[in-house]
Amino acid sequence: MSNHEPVLLVSRHNHPRGSCQRGRMQRQRLIHRASYVVVQDLAGRVCVQKRAADKHFYPGGWDLAAGGVMRPDESVAQGLSRELHEELGLQRQFFPLAVVLVRQPPSPGLGCIVIDGGLPGFCFPQ
Repeated sequence: MSNHEPVLLVSRHNHPRGSCQRGRMQRQRLIHRASYVVVQDLAGRVCVQKRAADKHFYPGGWDLAAGGVMRPDESVAQGLSRELHEELGLQRQFFPLAVVLVRQPPSPGLGCIVIDGGLPGFCFPQ
């Protein structure tokens, strides 16, 4: 995560409208795309992770999802795969069956929920 990371900006109707650096997007609260992955095993347990202390939103808090801002040159599936690998070290390609766009304060980003198969056995050491 870097304040210089490129972020895909979108209109209120989710149409791409350019890009800027993460720091500017956060300071000006610009609408952007973000993707999130919730990892659940076959027993129904959900993987949680501790957020880094230097995160802009909810530093040091617990997070139910691996995710973050989408880059200007990537698809939803690519963004989901990248975030899952960056945050949890898991390799997975996504082929979304359904995507639901959500707006969630305090961030003006557009997140997405992807309905897909499970990731059996990941994140839960015995």
